[in-house]
Amino acid sequence: MILLAVFAIAMKCAFPDIPLKKILRPKNILFILAGTGILGAADSIVPLFWKGYTVYRFIIMLAGGFAVLAALGIPFVIHYYKKQKELKESGEKPKIKKVLENTFLRVKEEKE
Repeated sequence: MILLAVFAIAMKCAFPDIPLKKILRPKNILFILAGTGILGAADSIVPLFWKGYTVYRFIIMLAGGFAVLAALGIPFVIHYYKKQKELKESGEKPKIKKVLENTFLRVKEEKE
């Protein structure tokens, strides 16, 4: 559940123009559940074979969680770069107003 929330927040912050409905597709949710299931199973099996596992458990779990999130985030990054390439080829420049609306700068401007 935590990985799902981290994934949704990270992708929405990185790509604010992508709707949350597209980020939390059933395929992505199933991938996160499968990844956490594999991490959980590995966490219970590995100590049987590796005596020093408990010392490195936290680091290994963080690395596994990062790997799951990175594997899910790669398609979004590819989509973003394809979109940027299409904009360059068409000669169209993104409007600065739209860029500012999709960043935290807008919040700062409203406060001032």
